[in-house]
Amino acid sequence: MSHKITPEIENYAHEVKEKYGVPESITLAQAIYESSLGKSNLAQKNNNWFGIKSGGGWAKYDSARDSFLAYGKLLSKDRYTKHTKNAKTDSEYINGVVKGGYCDDEGYTTNI
Repeated sequence: MSHKITPEIENYAHEVKEKYGVPESITLAQAIYESSLGKSNLAQKNNNWFGIKSGGGWAKYDSARDSFLAYGKLLSKDRYTKHTKNAKTDSEYINGVVKGGYCDDEGYTTNI
């Protein structure tokens, strides 16, 4: 599947890296996988690009940027950073995210 990453999306990923330390490559890979780069129903209806839940349902954001920042804030929590802080590669980082409980899909790291 082909995806066009716009400068705007690159800027959101860069902002997440600057604010929360999540590698841009990870943010972009998860945005592509989780929302088909903003084309999923959840992204279209709720501006939720990362499948983030809130209060028993899907979180809703005012903008794609807000969704990216919420994702970064989520991954900055200790449950994730204790598994990602020493990651030297993207593979190690995404494995740490999964170990932190981001999802329970056994094939997630392969798909990212």
